[in-house]
Amino acid sequence: MPWVNVMANPRFGCIISSTMAGFTFAYNAQQFKLTGWSNDIVRDNASEMLLINKQQFVPATARHSQGFSSFDAQYDAFNIKTRVFVACDKMEKYYQIKIENKTNDAMDVQLDMVYKLVLGTTEEKTARYLYSKWDEASHSIMVRNVYHDQYRNVKVRHADDAVGADGHVLHLVLIVVDIPDESA
Repeated sequence: MPWVNVMANPRFGCIISSTMAGFTFAYNAQQFKLTGWSNDIVRDNASEMLLINKQQFVPATARHSQGFSSFDAQYDAFNIKTRVFVACDKMEKYYQIKIENKTNDAMDVQLDMVYKLVLGTTEEKTARYLYSKWDEASHSIMVRNVYHDQYRNVKVRHADDAVGADGHVLHLVLIVVDIPDESA
């Protein structure tokens, strides 16, 4: 059975396992899952995946603590440390990633996040109703479920900070944005 950590504030949260599988929710963990959840304790399916150079990041060690989970792995050329946490007062989930190059050579590293978005109860019920749009102002993709009775005016956006030259730390952020009623 996976070892999990529940991180939440009154309106937003996530469950994350020792393999970095789990799901994220807003308002109500049953009625408005942002990403998918699987009740398969053997496979521990991931609905949010960090890809490093197009390969799924698989942590070698996991540490769950109050308010965050940390994951580490060593590869041939670099060490990776990832910390996942939820903001205390905002509807935001952060992936803080630090990459250490173990070689003397400069190298390019490609980081991607893959989400199996739900924005409702189950992926099967909501997949065809998800509407996505590029938001130029925030340089991010915005997604919403246009047919959800209660949360149709909630947008989910994924954003990232630039890789900093001081420590090579990247922040990937999953953000929930309440918007006034508008047409898709």
